[in-house]
Amino acid sequence: LPTYMTFGSEYNKVVTAVEGLSFECKMGLPLLGNEVLRRQAAEVLIHEIQLADGEIALYIGHGTKQEKDQVYELLEKAVQRAGQNTAIIGTLENAESTVARVDTKRVRLVPLLLTAGRHALRDVCGEEERSIASKLRAVGAEVECIEKGLLEYGSIRRIYLDQLRELICG
Repeated sequence: LPTYMTFGSEYNKVVTAVEGLSFECKMGLPLLGNEVLRRQAAEVLIHEIQLADGEIALYIGHGTKQEKDQVYELLEKAVQRAGQNTAIIGTLENAESTVARVDTKRVRLVPLLLTAGRHALRDVCGEEERSIASKLRAVGAEVECIEKGLLEYGSIRRIYLDQLRELICG
């Protein structure tokens, strides 16, 4: 069970390795690998990230050139359908266009990454000029960063565990 958010070159490397094995090995999907998984992830996000009036949630994933970030657009629609209609989902790969979509002064900035590692702490929430948080502040936004990885939410871990049970038990 790979711990990737989306399909992409890294996921494909694992698939290639699995296909070359001399024994049977089942391969799981990335966290956002199909509509059901995206809907489950969307429900977790709106449950975990509660917004005040006039506030938006800006979720930032890593992004990938291979899939052209389509999966993030699909997740954004799923989050909005689930009830968080002010949510925006963007990527580090498309930081400028993502920041340009923000039209409010109060932003809850949430890394859409499995762990709160270097990308989450430096590139999303960091104080450096190139971080998403700094870009938002530069255009006058009040930013609250959620410095947590998605795997810190029990409901996200359950999505992975359910998929793992399905792979094992069929």
